Amino acid sequence: MMKTIAVVAVHKDFAEFIKADLEKYFSSYAKIRAYAEEEIDSMEEIPEEFVVMSALTVFRKVQPKMKEHALTQVISFAVSRDNLAKLSQVPTDQKVLMVNVDYKMCMQVIAQIYELGYRDFDFVPYYGEEESRDKSIKTAVTPDEMAMMPKDMERIIDIGGRPIDINCIVELANKMGIEDIFDSPQAKAARKRFATASFGIDRVLSDTKDKNEQIKTLVELIQDGIILTDSAGTVLLSNKKARSILKTEIDGFNADELLPDLPITVEAETTSNKVVVVDGKDIVVDVSPIISDDRYTGNIITLKSFEETEEKQHGIRAQIARAGHGARYTFGDIVGLSSQIQECVKVAVRMAKSDSSVLIMGESGTGKEVFCPEHTQWIGQKQAEFCRSQLCRYS
Repeated sequence: MMKTIAVVAVHKDFAEFIKADLEKYFSSYAKIRAYAEEEIDSMEEIPEEFVVMSALTVFRKVQPKMKEHALTQVISFAVSRDNLAKLSQVPTDQKVLMVNVDYKMCMQVIAQIYELGYRDFDFVPYYGEEESRDKSIKTAVTPDEMAMMPKDMERIIDIGGRPIDINCIVELANKMGIEDIFDSPQAKAARKRFATASFGIDRVLSDTKDKNEQIKTLVELIQDGIILTDSAGTVLLSNKKARSILKTEIDGFNADELLPDLPITVEAETTSNKVVVVDGKDIVVDVSPIISDDRYTGNIITLKSFEETEEKQHGIRAQIARAGHGARYTFGDIVGLSSQIQECVKVAVRMAKSDSSVLIMGESGTGKEVFCPEHTQWIGQKQAEFCRSQLCRYS
């Protein structure tokens, strides 16, 4: 019996483009139908068993309309092997615009070109922002997005449309229980187009199923939320804790969609203890680059719920206090006599009777450390805790 696949994108023509590429592999196994996002709005339920989509925003819209046991696949795109030769026309001694429909798509193409070994280009993403565009750049590269091209370009290199990444094809085939997806002549011909750049994070995770399963098991055992991405920010692996913190599906989407306050660049950057807000919740995020053979190949993103972190810290401080560790400072150490200082002390005395955390703000050198929870004091049996240590940054 033929299986059914729904392809959903923001615009119908893009959904049709994805459908046409999928049919090169799945036409013998499934009936495929393309939907625009607005078509889904008027449907009670998407009838297809498998739902292919182009972005996290699309997933959030279609998820309530999917069948209970429907399986999903996020689509990503690769650089065509046939178009690699066109990169020889790109100058390496000047900045070049990478023209695409949005920032994320620009970054994906740039990252794929870099991962394929073409590291000498100085690409600048362009997606229609004319006011901020560097008008001195006169050469542009685009993956068949000529409609986005600035009008004053002196040299345009169109590297052609990008086919669906081979990894997406394999993942979807596995979900559908299809083992011979590349057996047809049409599929074999389509596969030859790929210039696969998956040697980045794939090398870290290994190509073998057994080692992949070992890595997945290890990631699940970690108490923090863990996300692994490729160099373009696409999520390749995550654990249940990360999905619980973000309250959504993660794998296959882009990290800057999931964490919009934390854009993932194509360069290796380390970020520590950055607080971002997702759906009204504070999340503490660490980003560590993955370096393989001296090349940046992806990121390990660690997520912690700020609320859970605070609860753990509070418990640890309480244990330290019960163990007999005394305060470094007491209210008697505060020597200021001004009315403002005396009022601060009165407020601090009142707050010392509560177990709640309080944020203290002030210029460096004003004595915030006297009130800091790292130097906890006791009034009766109540612990005085005057600020969240992660937010108290004094010198």
